[in-house]
Amino acid sequence: MSNPAIAAAAGVSLSTVRSLLAGRGGARDTGPSKRVFGTVAASLLAVAVPERGAVVAATADGCQVDATGTRRRLRSLVAAGYRQVELADRLGWPKDTVSRVVAGRAVKVTARHHRDVEALFLKLQLVPGDSVRARERARRNGWALPLQWDEGTIDDPGGRPVACRARSRAA
Repeated sequence: MSNPAIAAAAGVSLSTVRSLLAGRGGARDTGPSKRVFGTVAASLLAVAVPERGAVVAATADGCQVDATGTRRRLRSLVAAGYRQVELADRLGWPKDTVSRVVAGRAVKVTARHHRDVEALFLKLQLVPGDSVRARERARRNGWALPLQWDEGTIDDPGGRPVACRARSRAA
């Protein structure tokens, strides 16, 4: 949430939010405020924190967002048998871009790229790909399959996939 959005939701001035976060500036700057009126604190604490997905959905296409969910979705599609070059083609991206995200070299992606990958993930998560090599690479790297990710945690940097064990077949 942006500072102006927080200020508007709390019914306080933007300068109040900024001074709480960064201080007042100027020659006698003491850094972020250490005290706040109780009414201001109550107003700010009452602001609902939007879910991560809602924030990205409302973010302008060119703005940068955390790449965690994008990387996890692409990796899980590789685990499901999709080659990176195929994913790049479906997304209309250069293969290098997909490779950078999958390899973890991209810390941020544009909101549009995030939404594009999210849409592709929703389309393909139940449809197995045909690349044995992609599946094997993902297995070696410990990448989770699409259904091992919970919708609420896939974008959370602290989130973990649901572990599953392979069943042995009865003879």
